[in-house]
Amino acid sequence: GSEKEISIRAINDKDPSINKLVHYEYVGDSDAEGTVVWNYTSLDIPKNETYTLKEMIDSTSTGIELSRKIAILPEPAALLILGLVGAMFLRRRAKSLLVVLAFLSLGAIGAKATTISVGKCFQMWPFERKVIINYTVSDLSETEYINFYYTTDNGESSYDLRDNGLLTGDVGPISANGNYRVVWTPDTETMASVKGKMKIGVDVYEPEPPTPSTYMVVDLSEGPQASSYPITYLDDVPSGGWSDDYKTSKMVFRYIPAGSFTMGSPSGEYGSEDYRNAEVQHDVTLTKSFYIGVFEVTQKQYELITGSNPTPPAKQADDRPVETVSYDMIRGATEGAKWPKSDDVDDGSFLKEIRTKTNLKFNLPTDAQWEYACRAGTDKALNSNENLMYPYGDSNDAHMNAVGRNSFNCTDGKGSPFYVKHTTVGCYSPNTWGIYDMHGNNREWCLDWWQQNLGTEAVTDPEGPQTDPGGFMSGRVWRGGYFGSYPSDCRSAFRTCATSNNTQEGFGFRLVLVLD
Repeated sequence: GSEKEISIRAINDKDPSINKLVHYEYVGDSDAEGTVVWNYTSLDIPKNETYTLKEMIDSTSTGIELSRKIAILPEPAALLILGLVGAMFLRRRAKSLLVVLAFLSLGAIGAKATTISVGKCFQMWPFERKVIINYTVSDLSETEYINFYYTTDNGESSYDLRDNGLLTGDVGPISANGNYRVVWTPDTETMASVKGKMKIGVDVYEPEPPTPSTYMVVDLSEGPQASSYPITYLDDVPSGGWSDDYKTSKMVFRYIPAGSFTMGSPSGEYGSEDYRNAEVQHDVTLTKSFYIGVFEVTQKQYELITGSNPTPPAKQADDRPVETVSYDMIRGATEGAKWPKSDDVDDGSFLKEIRTKTNLKFNLPTDAQWEYACRAGTDKALNSNENLMYPYGDSNDAHMNAVGRNSFNCTDGKGSPFYVKHTTVGCYSPNTWGIYDMHGNNREWCLDWWQQNLGTEAVTDPEGPQTDPGGFMSGRVWRGGYFGSYPSDCRSAFRTCATSNNTQEGFGFRLVLVLD
């Protein structure tokens, strides 16, 4: 055939398995079409040096002038330099199919100063399918994660190579300026599906933080004398369900993702007639995920942390919720009383003990966190996504009886005699997040000072008033109703308050751990 000059290079410094000729570029006519077939002998070629190859009949090598036999066949193909910064050549053996991969030089995304520029990029064909991506990082101010992607259909379809291909080499994170190289091996599905032109992009991205495990478990079995409480994690409920030790010698928490919801009850919700001013609907956004207790804190758990059980003797049982616990006992009446101005707790308080032995900042839920976790995405009166069956909520209600202990089902045989009234945690149906007893069984303290009307304005991460508003209704918020409550007082939206030193029957709590 006719003579044509081309340049060749050896690239092998980033892939030890490649030590021969791996790349060619047309120097002359870039519009030439055809399939290039190489009949070559193995040669060791110094890295990053260029030689001249002339089309010859014979395949020989003399000095640095290399001879190869090249045949131009009729199958359509192309070798084009596209864009400003380099090109990659991808050949597919398919009828009348042109596939071109071009690399784009991209600046930083968002407010980032980092610049990603692309140098020589190419495919190793005809020797291999692998694709070399050379790129340079400059103006780096922090560790960056590198994203590689390709687009097709004139940019309408985009696919991350991190998820859709095999990448090796300098895939990140990158912590220094410099030159980097990545090797991409397109999978069979990619090779078969791409039609027309394909463009490759390189930029930086913000990695998603890893999703925490669904459940966190605190081991309390060593009791109040333990120097620390071990923490373990579970991705699912154990086979056979939550055994008794998760309600006594261990404390289990469920991961709740950050999100938004409508707090309060709609007009006309059965049971809300007397509470409309305290249940005004408004949108709430919680920007931080958190863990929340799957069960109310039980008597055994309380005893293992503090060394005592304040529940009246006639009502004591390891797996029932601890009772007659005041806000001050949980957080303390001095430092612990300063929320939201301070999140400190008193020495000797329940929270101080568990914080010290886990090195985790456990707390009570805020008013909004409690309702968000209770609803679990539902918008009706109960977190089973059912409304009460009767207008005033003071009648025996099958919907309420299914989800929690209340004044009408204390004799249903679930866990305790009538005179005890509260029952073993987890006896009734959980919500869709697997959290039990947020309707009934025990009242549950929240962090916030009471505020009667929360207003209609949308809020983010509300913490309640800065100080006790005083007046007839004052103190700290409590939620969920208890074993002596009518169904109307156990609804998801129901909220009221009590003084922080209140130790009446039915007062208990569950914990949260907010994730930064």
